[in-house]
Amino acid sequence: VYMLAFTTALHAFATPSRLGPRPAAPCVQNVAALPIQRGAPVLQLASDSILTAQMRREMASEPRLADFAVTGGPQFVRHTAEDDPTKPLLLYLPGIELSGYSLHRQLPGLAEDFCVRWLAVPPDDRSSFEALREAVTREVEAEEGRPIYLLGESFGGVLALSVAQGADGKPPSSLAGVALVNPATSIGRSWPAQLPRLLDAVAALPPNLSDAAYFALATPIFAAISGDPRQLGARRGDEALPPPLRLPVLLARLAQQMPEMGALPNALPLPALAHRLSLLLHAAAHVQEAPLERLRLPVHVFASSEDRVLPST
Repeated sequence: VYMLAFTTALHAFATPSRLGPRPAAPCVQNVAALPIQRGAPVLQLASDSILTAQMRREMASEPRLADFAVTGGPQFVRHTAEDDPTKPLLLYLPGIELSGYSLHRQLPGLAEDFCVRWLAVPPDDRSSFEALREAVTREVEAEEGRPIYLLGESFGGVLALSVAQGADGKPPSSLAGVALVNPATSIGRSWPAQLPRLLDAVAALPPNLSDAAYFALATPIFAAISGDPRQLGARRGDEALPPPLRLPVLLARLAQQMPEMGALPNALPLPALAHRLSLLLHAAAHVQEAPLERLRLPVHVFASSEDRVLPST
């Protein structure tokens, strides 16, 4: 949810001279302008028609978690088949799910000013944190000649800071700046730090029972930490909808997203979550001890006051 808040600021962070007024979202058909001969029933039919058309368009374009799945090892996925070499490069380092799913609603806006790629790691991969840092560093160093920005969210925020510090205390030469969205540097003093014991206990159960227990635990947790449902169902351009349609559209979106909530435990199975949580706890402790005041790069931090997982403020 908080990914919506940082997008405009991130544009200004990297490309202030290119920003200008964004085109207004296209308005849907104005219900009030329709000829009403029989009162409320005609208005209701028109509203239903607009709502149906709106949701059909959104359902056709809304990606699923499975669309972001990869195989093999850690890799960077391009938003477009070909990069525009005149644009700076934005490398998104995601949260603990390590896919581009969390970014997909911001991609159209970000792609106006950046070439966007995201780090993706399959759930069966057991790369070390050092291996992930090296993969990001290689991606940065392979793009000499244009500015490169790291956008790290949660787990990715810790990874971005680690890359920016460099193995020798110096950032890669092409790295022009870092943006951190609710970085998980504080995980050691939050409730997820207690999860390894619970995950170990669940993993010790017989296989079928272990899977069922994890699914039963993870689904409500993932749903609870997803944020305010009104924000989760909101989209840019909703203000252009007639007021009577805004709530039905929001509810329809939330209903559409329910299957994705249930898919999260499959996208991040128990062994993957346990491995990545262990990496994060150790890496965050190391970053906390690092001399960050020596970092000579622009760093913007976007912290949410309503983060339900980590104490970001």
